[in-house]
Amino acid sequence: MTLVRLFILIILPFMYADYAISAEEERVFNFQKAEEEKKNKEKESRIFLSKTIQKSLSILGYYQGSIDGSFGKVSMNALNEWLSSKNLTQISDITQLYENHLLLLKIDVENYNLEKKNAEIIKLKKEKEVAKQKAEQEGLGFIYLQDYFLFLVRK
Repeated sequence: MTLVRLFILIILPFMYADYAISAEEERVFNFQKAEEEKKNKEKESRIFLSKTIQKSLSILGYYQGSIDGSFGKVSMNALNEWLSSKNLTQISDITQLYENHLLLLKIDVENYNLEKKNAEIIKLKKEKEVAKQKAEQEGLGFIYLQDYFLFLVRK
């Protein structure tokens, strides 16, 4: 056997024995890594949920704080105020929310947005009617190019 082969087969493994990890150590390391990743994902999910709830409550006028994902006393008070308005039981921690609560909050926000759009449409219709009446009083005619745009022309 050559000296190089002897070195590779016998001496080299002993030189790096301190750096080698056993199968058990590797299993523990992988488990700890997976647990850490799981905690990070849970934290990210909680922050996302908190921001979503804060934004929804802000749209509905219950929350005036910053939308930062930190669900503190101000956020909890706003959430409980909204829950009370729906005759639902107040909670002491965000983890006590049920999926139904979140769906109801989403529906409230969607209804609010629809009401806001309807109010804008009604306002535009009133403005259109006022402009039409004013033009008729001044002896002008209308050419309608689109629903919301009016152009006046002399008769």
